[in-house]
Amino acid sequence: MAVFAQTNPGGPLPKDILHPCSMDVTAACSIVKLPGPGRYAFNYQAQLTTTPKGTWLCVWTQGSYESERDQRVVLARSSDAGRTWSAEVPIEEAGAGYRVPAWIMIYCVPHTGRVYVFYWYNHDGVPLRDAGDIFFRFSDDDGYTWSSRFPLHIPRKPIDDPIGSLHGWNFGQPRLLPTGQVLFTFNKMRRSAMFPPGWRLDEKDAWVRPADAAPDAPEPLSGGSPNAWETEVWLLECENLLTETEPERLRFRLLPEGEEGLWVPYPGSERHFGQEGTLVGLSGGRLLCVFRSRQGHPYHSISADCGRTWSRPDALRYCPGGEALAQPCAPCPIHKMADGRFVLLFHNVMPLEGGWYPRDPLWVAVAREAPGVTENAGLFFAAPKVLLYNDRVPGGPFRDTEICYPQFYEIAGEPYVVYTNKTSEIRINEIPPELLDDHGLPR
Repeated sequence: MAVFAQTNPGGPLPKDILHPCSMDVTAACSIVKLPGPGRYAFNYQAQLTTTPKGTWLCVWTQGSYESERDQRVVLARSSDAGRTWSAEVPIEEAGAGYRVPAWIMIYCVPHTGRVYVFYWYNHDGVPLRDAGDIFFRFSDDDGYTWSSRFPLHIPRKPIDDPIGSLHGWNFGQPRLLPTGQVLFTFNKMRRSAMFPPGWRLDEKDAWVRPADAAPDAPEPLSGGSPNAWETEVWLLECENLLTETEPERLRFRLLPEGEEGLWVPYPGSERHFGQEGTLVGLSGGRLLCVFRSRQGHPYHSISADCGRTWSRPDALRYCPGGEALAQPCAPCPIHKMADGRFVLLFHNVMPLEGGWYPRDPLWVAVAREAPGVTENAGLFFAAPKVLLYNDRVPGGPFRDTEICYPQFYEIAGEPYVVYTNKTSEIRINEIPPELLDDHGLPR
């Protein structure tokens, strides 16, 4: 157990772990979306951007349940700095034959105000979750109207099966990094590793049922157990997104170069497992990627050549040679503030038996980079603090308590976190500065 980690995951929240500025989710400064019936019950993985006109835009994945046939990607607008929000409008609706979109992310070109959204879309209707390709649309009027959809044509790699559809999902929102690159991250996952035991898809993407399956057994759209998945973190560089306005001329480059993305072994095996990376810049033009694993810790990797090659991933630690941060297999995004501080959002607890939980409360740890230090990316973290907590009463379509899929933003110099509460509510909190102090860290 890491020095600072929680000691009683699950159950009532022990009040002695709270900081005086820790926030109850009900104190959110903004509520983007509360759950509704049917297709409005599941609201997940929200991301924000702001436009030169001061408009706040929030995108997320919505449906009655994760990977259901009614899943769609939506956007809401705020013209009063996030205090109130419009009703959500669809960017891409679900279509017939399991043509579902998911995992939308958003980016605003700073000097033009053009807004891009990127999302996975199962354009062929393959009856297995998260199939297809990454597509994009753009808006030149602050998100009121949108272009038609354009594919990125993601290249096939060894993590993909030699034949059949590609599968994956987005996570690390596009960022303009100190290298001048606009990069975002996504995950590739092997198609056949998602087949439930005994099931398979044939060459026409029709399910072949096990001999012992009931004739009316439903198609396993959600795939088998995520514990059996094989995944890697990959990056896409939007090579001319800042300068090109014709969508057909946009160029996208898959990184790393070579045949493998970023991964660490699934415990007890050599199976590739790496998911949900985020990117920040380090000194000397280096890039840092932090991603989730099944090892009980966030992992990190460094590139000194603009993402073409990466160091062997290692557990992220409180300091070089120190304790590894504790984390279930849950999102753990890292962000670099304008003043050089690094902010990590995570859950600060070793996983329970299933490996994916607990995901509440949400903690924050602040770091500084020590000049000339390479181990642990040169990062020294202060003691973590509870950022957000809830009542721990199960809710939402999954009947869970998680505070998850957070993203950190600095908007007009103020820090915010957008997140999903209980897989059903999109909320935003302004972060008190006391939770982001870096006293005692190297400068």
